Amino acid sequence: MVFKMKMGRVFKLVAVLLVLSLSQMTIPLTEAGSTNYPSAETQALFSSLSPPKPSIGDDVTWLVWTDPNATGQEVTLEVVDVTNGTTVYGPVSRSLGTLNRCGSLKETVSTEGYLKHRYQFSVTMSIGNMEIKSYKYLDWAAPAFILWAWVESYKLLRGEAVNLTIQESIWPYVDATANITVYNATHPALWTTTGVTIPATTGTSSILIPTTGLSTNSTVQYFDTYGSIPGYGINVTATSAIGTASSDPAYFVLSDLILEVKSVWGEVYVGDLLNVSIRTHATVPQAGLKVFFTDYSVWPPTIEVVVDEYVSLTNGEALESYDTSGWKPAFSYIILCNATVDTTTVQEMTFFSLMAFRAEVGFDKFIYHAGESVNATVSTHRPQPSAPFNLTVYKGWYEGEVFWSVKSLTLDSNGRKSVMIPTNETWSPSSYGVEVRFGEYSLGNYFTIWAFDILAEVSPSENVEYAMPTLNVTTVPGQTSNLTFTVTGYPYPGGGLVADYYSFKKTNFDVSSYQYVLPLAGMLNVSCWVSVTVDSAVGTNSTMSAEFLYSHGVDTDGDGLSDAEELSRGTSANYPDTDGDGFFDGIEVFYGSDPNDPASVIPEFNLLQLLVVLGLVPAFLYIAIRKRRIGHYQKWR
Repeated sequence: MVFKMKMGRVFKLVAVLLVLSLSQMTIPLTEAGSTNYPSAETQALFSSLSPPKPSIGDDVTWLVWTDPNATGQEVTLEVVDVTNGTTVYGPVSRSLGTLNRCGSLKETVSTEGYLKHRYQFSVTMSIGNMEIKSYKYLDWAAPAFILWAWVESYKLLRGEAVNLTIQESIWPYVDATANITVYNATHPALWTTTGVTIPATTGTSSILIPTTGLSTNSTVQYFDTYGSIPGYGINVTATSAIGTASSDPAYFVLSDLILEVKSVWGEVYVGDLLNVSIRTHATVPQAGLKVFFTDYSVWPPTIEVVVDEYVSLTNGEALESYDTSGWKPAFSYIILCNATVDTTTVQEMTFFSLMAFRAEVGFDKFIYHAGESVNATVSTHRPQPSAPFNLTVYKGWYEGEVFWSVKSLTLDSNGRKSVMIPTNETWSPSSYGVEVRFGEYSLGNYFTIWAFDILAEVSPSENVEYAMPTLNVTTVPGQTSNLTFTVTGYPYPGGGLVADYYSFKKTNFDVSSYQYVLPLAGMLNVSCWVSVTVDSAVGTNSTMSAEFLYSHGVDTDGDGLSDAEELSRGTSANYPDTDGDGFFDGIEVFYGSDPNDPASVIPEFNLLQLLVVLGLVPAFLYIAIRKRRIGHYQKWR
């Protein structure tokens, strides 16, 4: 019957077939979100586990899919017990489905016999010069119960109470009960208390430890290998529902006299006020105070005293201030203080440095390439006009290989000086220390030479639902290189661990400007960052991209749509492919398809149906036209 049709009817049939084919194509909805999706050169790999929090013994559905289609692509699945390093499943090879047009698979993994450990589910896919790995984790291991303990003040007067703070280092916190012991080198339990409550609401507890009856003459072993130090140690052990833990020891020292210089890092500049704090027992009315330094510029060295007086105390305390104008700069000023406590003379000593000025060395930037000139600027706080200095550049840090130096430089009238440091090809990629020396006084900074620049950023930085933000990598110059990056989320729920969620490697291509879409669907709700490394013939460089966020809520079936989104769309939160058309709900929504309609499929992949029809049309035309010509020929004869 077909072969007797008129040509007009044949073309009508073709038109009908084309309409039927085109009717299956879906125009992306405006709500479909980003048009970002991988190409053959930027293939992405998704994976997820459902349910997200199974019990040991449950079956776990492991979803793996790519976007766009990688039908029939081979992947390798493996489950490793991270706690003891053993493989418990696989490695096995699987092919992404040829019927599921998005190139996917569902693997059922039984957790029967699993231990209360942490397990890593990894899927690996190699395409051309790319190797992609996607990691997911199930964690049944109890979080480690860890404690910190510290004292508010390391040095106290004899008889003062020690303020001890105990802090849990897990999240969420748990209720715990602590036991505390004070000890020294000769007595393992000078003071103890038990049953100190650490509430789960704060994970913190503070307690005052009395020191009545304890002596100022005490030593204690500092950890196990560092020998003895003055003072006492505090051990804290706590018990909770998830285990028992002991903190590192906290230490404190008792004294009858406490002397301090109130300054930053113990340094004072000529012309500043030297602020000296004295604290002893309230019954002590005065203390002797002497400030001096040893002058090593003459031989034999002499002692120069700048303060020598008695200081009146109020309730055993005083804060004395001294004008240092006219004092000689020196690194080794000594302060001695003495007082009579209960008919016994006690003495305390401390040190400070008196600086003529503060010098700084900075750069116009910290990253350079070999051959660039490094612009170093030397400046002084409290300007030192015409001050002489020397500048030396070392490979690495100070006292390494000297690469360049210049002597007999002088600061300008404002106490500043710019020095151009020339580099060349002998300056290999490394860090270089710059030392500036003013007589006996030196300071330093460093700059870095890179083989090439590398920039990496993720856009957008905040992502929800079926998210595929773009990682933009730029290097200079353009060259054949290898690119590696890892996507890392922190913290890992329940254990405070860093977990690698995704890794990608591409070799032998021009990475001067590369864009890759990150398949976040199926990840946990975490803060993430990307570590990028580029390796080429001229060197290796790496960088960390800006942090980005992914927060999509609970996704029970692991299809990339949160349970809340599934509810609003009427799709199943327990089955990843609601309409059974071979496309997971998340990817359908992302591309504008209807996840509730099996006739509505992802537009890119339905083009194959059109190509099949277009392939059949010429066959129909050829057969019909040939039959018609044969009929004419026979009739003519």
